[in-house]
Amino acid sequence: IELIKVICANDIPRIDHIEKTDSLCFGDSHSFSQYQPGYMCQRHDGLTMHGALKRGLDSYVYPWIKNLTVYMGNIDVRHHLMRQADPEKAVEVLLENYEKELKKLQESGVEKIEVVHVLPIENESRVLPKTGYYKGTPFCGTWSERTNLVKLINYGIDVMCTRNDWTIYRHPEVYFNDKNELTFDVMEQPKSVHISREYYRWDLEKNQPNKKLQKSTFALF
Repeated sequence: IELIKVICANDIPRIDHIEKTDSLCFGDSHSFSQYQPGYMCQRHDGLTMHGALKRGLDSYVYPWIKNLTVYMGNIDVRHHLMRQADPEKAVEVLLENYEKELKKLQESGVEKIEVVHVLPIENESRVLPKTGYYKGTPFCGTWSERTNLVKLINYGIDVMCTRNDWTIYRHPEVYFNDKNELTFDVMEQPKSVHISREYYRWDLEKNQPNKKLQKSTFALF
């Protein structure tokens, strides 16, 4: 194994990106679900909003990017915010830093910014793989507590995007069940925290906007 590492380090050139585009979808492991044509996806598994903002978004986003979709916060809600002394205050600080970092990118040349809402919370009965655990637990906080955080974050996203003329992506109604939970029907099977590819924003098989995300209507006549 050590020999392989040496060979790879010395003889195999590193490639950071292969797509020639000025459009980027950046975020954690959920970001693949937000792919759109012409965008490269920069997926960072396990990345928290807190961690990304602390490091600085400009350290991730290439300097030639003009169109940016950002999708973070789901991990913060699942594992970290309810571990803070004042979760609601922690959300307030995150959102302040989120806006500051996005404004810096805008000032440096990013022309179009889209911010994706965090997901609703699935029922607590959902069985998750141990790879999704943190400190031995699948989540921290009750469904109600975490749903309150989701509402606070999404409201904050709405406010800052309206203030700065940025675009908001809100998850479609098909993601919600009649209890306002993230429905298991749109999640990866048999157990995962992610959205199934069938319900991604873009239909990867038909190469078109995903019609499964459109609200169903019924004609009476």
